[in-house]
Amino acid sequence: MRYAGVLAALLLVAWLAIWRPYFSNNIPYRSTRLAVARIERIDHLRPGPKEGFAMKEVFVLRVDGQEVEFPASFRAVPGEYVAVNYVVDLKGRVLISGIVPAKH
Repeated sequence: MRYAGVLAALLLVAWLAIWRPYFSNNIPYRSTRLAVARIERIDHLRPGPKEGFAMKEVFVLRVDGQEVEFPASFRAVPGEYVAVNYVVDLKGRVLISGIVPAKH
């Protein structure tokens, strides 16, 4: 029983020292940014067997100077403008949380 308590304490210390800072600090400013981006192209991806083999459309757009892919949730054509909600993590990667057609 004593060894189980020591093992649990070591796991807790390891989680607090290693994993918790990574997950809490990976996205430093959790406020969502808004940008208007133009759809550069629409790619068709064929996922693996776990997701099914049906082809899926992906919007490819440039946000903050990075080319980002996002699953298509509505019909659009290349060159059309969309409003993008996103955050930037500590490594500088753009993580998109939502995308909607931009109003003219």
